[in-house]
Amino acid sequence: MRYLLLFVFMFFLSVVQTTVLGAIEIFGVIPNLLLTAVICYAIIRGDFEGVIFGAVIGIFLDFLSGRMVGMNLILCTLVSFSCCSLYDALFNNNPFVASVFVLLVSIVYEFLIYVFYFLFWGDANVWFALIHKILPGAVYNALSAFLIYPVLKKICLFGAGRWEND
Repeated sequence: MRYLLLFVFMFFLSVVQTTVLGAIEIFGVIPNLLLTAVICYAIIRGDFEGVIFGAVIGIFLDFLSGRMVGMNLILCTLVSFSCCSLYDALFNNNPFVASVFVLLVSIVYEFLIYVFYFLFWGDANVWFALIHKILPGAVYNALSAFLIYPVLKKICLFGAGRWEND
């Protein structure tokens, strides 16, 4: 049942990300809700399941983006692996910690996406991308973590047979 709820929530996030959020862009940037979900889920779970979740969402992001297939797969898997590796140091049931970690990881993730998609094609305006795309996107992702983290926590608790707050 937990996997069904997780699938429905990820489908909901992808629909919101690809349709609704286009209307409320800030600086021409929308949050990457699925990346935020990968980070939050890996922080909550802290096990191999979080890495698998990151890989599946990475493939899904590759198909949504319509660009080079495999880049999001690799980056989301590495992000979820690093979050799972830091599970003991990070996890304390605090959405603020998740939000800060989403902010930091999003900066690195979006910068790597920029390097692989744009810098190799000759668009070398790194400062513009950093100030106008990467940092606003990371802040937007961090703010969305305050909404995504509690829902994913409830889904994980539901799967463990506990639907109450810990």
